[in-house]
Amino acid sequence: MKKSNKVCIVAGSLVAVLLIVSILVSCAYALLVYRGKETWYAQALSMDDIYIPEDMDLNNLGLFWLDETGKRYRYDSGEVPYDPSKPIVLYIHGWGGGGSIANPEDWIREGYNVGNMRWGELSTISPFDAQTKLWGIDEDFFWWERNGKREFDDVPSHCVTEILAACYNDFFKEYGFYGKEIRFMGHSLGAQATLAISNYMLTSLEKGVFCADYLPDRITMQDPYLSDMSDPTTVAWLEGEDLTEGGSSRMAYLTAKALHERGVAIEGIRTSYVKELAELFETNYYEDMASYVTWVDVASDFYPEDLIFTKKHEYALDWPSDMFDQGLVKDYSYQETAYAYSPHLPTAYSYARAGTLYDMPTNLLEDDMSDDYQYSQNITSAKIAGFAFADNNLNGINDERVACRLEGVKVALYEDGKTEQITETLTSKGGYYEFLLEESSFGKQYYIKVELPKGYKGIDIPAQSVRDQNLMNCNGVNKKLRSEAVEITDAGTLHIIHIGAKKKFTTIFSLK
Repeated sequence: MKKSNKVCIVAGSLVAVLLIVSILVSCAYALLVYRGKETWYAQALSMDDIYIPEDMDLNNLGLFWLDETGKRYRYDSGEVPYDPSKPIVLYIHGWGGGGSIANPEDWIREGYNVGNMRWGELSTISPFDAQTKLWGIDEDFFWWERNGKREFDDVPSHCVTEILAACYNDFFKEYGFYGKEIRFMGHSLGAQATLAISNYMLTSLEKGVFCADYLPDRITMQDPYLSDMSDPTTVAWLEGEDLTEGGSSRMAYLTAKALHERGVAIEGIRTSYVKELAELFETNYYEDMASYVTWVDVASDFYPEDLIFTKKHEYALDWPSDMFDQGLVKDYSYQETAYAYSPHLPTAYSYARAGTLYDMPTNLLEDDMSDDYQYSQNITSAKIAGFAFADNNLNGINDERVACRLEGVKVALYEDGKTEQITETLTSKGGYYEFLLEESSFGKQYYIKVELPKGYKGIDIPAQSVRDQNLMNCNGVNKKLRSEAVEITDAGTLHIIHIGAKKKFTTIFSLK
């Protein structure tokens, strides 16, 4: 046999061995991930672990999915209008016994699965009574209405948050999810519930009994009710911690901070004087949470002043769906370079605006949003920002969500045409980085260069590759870990530049 043939055979055998090894490593990694999720499946709180009184109305308690007509399907009914490849918007009502997301057909038309968490008889009478049931079981407050009377003895074994989380766990164990976003929305006390449930999820994640794949990516609080009033309720999942100091306001602040660190975007819509009412009881939740939330104050002056706590409060329910036809909304403090809050605002953009307060002045016509404007109140610096993520599905798109963000990625800022580094930073626990640029940078162009952790290599991220990135000023680094140069126009400029990476051993058919 000729020498050249022997070399070819050896080389071919080597290629085959390398391919087999690569496949085995990839399979082992997939099995490891699968087994990790199986551990969660086995240990997460389930409705099988929870006692519910026999005659409590299950049609008003738990997780439901809606079709375009608004018809509800209980999560365990065996027939739900749900597609695991589509994004999710999940609504939680406030106190008073029920309610669903406004105009579910709008969200469905936008390609979302629409869910609703209901807590029925446990949410009635007053916000304060209902609030205690969210966080724990206090024998003086934990009751439900049975035949029009308060039942204190035969009650559920777990609090509202645990019940709703157990329904959530059971559903996703069976149906799974691989869409690009999970969005929680809650009105009034339901806004507080979005944070309570998120707190439970984060705590369970730390204990290894929850899967990060099912954390929310985004939370929208609709005219939220929070209180600093002392509450003796013990938070069941926090090992004896109670709400005596700071009430639900303190827990909301701590939860918002923890969610922000993980890269979860949080928004707040205010349409009434609920905030001012809370402040009568020395609640300062806006000031406490301001760094972690994008707030918008929406005027509802088309309602008379005597409807402050009814129609104006309820308008927060309708506002997101009323805004759908407006698409992306410009920030009129910076008309050419910035967007304000709307339901269409991409999650990464919303996150990068955390800490911003928008004002939407007098609205004289309830159903006509075309003449309404938003103005940012506290944007003083231009910004280049984005997320670093592990591109596990190798599609070059930032669709892996919060579970796949990369911490500790070095990001350096340069002025275009120059090689001297201006500054550098590391991505946070949530994979986020940002650079603030002052007035001296206006009119100039900048780019970023990236250094990935050991074991990762860069990928190309095409600009405007998915709906989340289909907006002005959004881009990504290339596989050589450098971005294109972007121009800073004024303080309202926000450029989103994502950083994608893949593990080196995941490239099965490459010998590079």
